[in-house]
Amino acid sequence: MRLERFVSQSLSRSRSQSRALIAEGRVSVNGKPVIDPSVQIVQHSDVVAFDGHKIDGPGGHRLLMMNKPGGVITATKSAEHPTVMDHIPTSLWHRNLFPIGRLDKDTTGLLLFATDGAISQLLLHPRRHVEKAYIATLK
Repeated sequence: MRLERFVSQSLSRSRSQSRALIAEGRVSVNGKPVIDPSVQIVQHSDVVAFDGHKIDGPGGHRLLMMNKPGGVITATKSAEHPTVMDHIPTSLWHRNLFPIGRLDKDTTGLLLFATDGAISQLLLHPRRHVEKAYIATLK
């Protein structure tokens, strides 16, 4: 697989954005910086890193957890407010990543993210009866 395609699919970037990242020297293969986007890699044996962080290949699901900071909304996009997605490191980003559940803007605490809708349904649907506990500190 071409390096630019691997980076594009793994980081959910366009091909042109991937070429630019590679040209900037931000991508390495097996520990060595690569600036040629046409380099061929072997997906399950070559180690590809972006800004020093190993990136997984395309495919597979991701499940992340975050200690949500206050002042950030639980949404994937907003023109008006910072979102939880703004706090996800680039190396963990995936185009299908979404928050499971919601916390109010000023609330802090555990927030889960997934790329798999089935896990979201398993945790949130009322028929599943998944017990959740909340601890609140109020003034």
